[in-house]
Amino acid sequence: MPVVVTAEYVVTGTRCSPSRRRRLAGFGRQRLSGCGQTRRGLLADPQWQPARTRARPTGGSFVLTKVFPIKLKPGKQADAEAVVGAFSPEGPQQEPGTLSFRVYRDPANADYLLFVEHFVDQEAYDAHTGSAAYKEFVAGQFAELIVEFVEIDHELVVGI
Repeated sequence: MPVVVTAEYVVTGTRCSPSRRRRLAGFGRQRLSGCGQTRRGLLADPQWQPARTRARPTGGSFVLTKVFPIKLKPGKQADAEAVVGAFSPEGPQQEPGTLSFRVYRDPANADYLLFVEHFVDQEAYDAHTGSAAYKEFVAGQFAELIVEFVEIDHELVVGI
């Protein structure tokens, strides 16, 4: 499923003409200062509403979020990062239902990675975990490097 990124840029009141607001609608906050106010003035104006951008799958606003804290075997951080680096272009970057695939390291905690993944729906996640790349890299090579992992589903509460 394709992802639609929508953006709303709203200036209320009469400071800008309607045609000026339409021309500025395609630009971020920094361009809204062209209505004769500085950014500071716009932000202080109670009638000005900040830009809101949200990514959502077409047909609804549901996004499946998976978070995996992963404890690695001692001394396997570099190996794990290499496997993840090889997996990303072969798996998630090729999957239309994968909205984002991010892997974080904790500089204060050796042998640990945190995966944060977003999918358009459960079917997209199932396709991700059923792919040949997932089986080769994650279920195969990466599984050899971990002590444990926890799969945690999350629901978005606030987003900007």
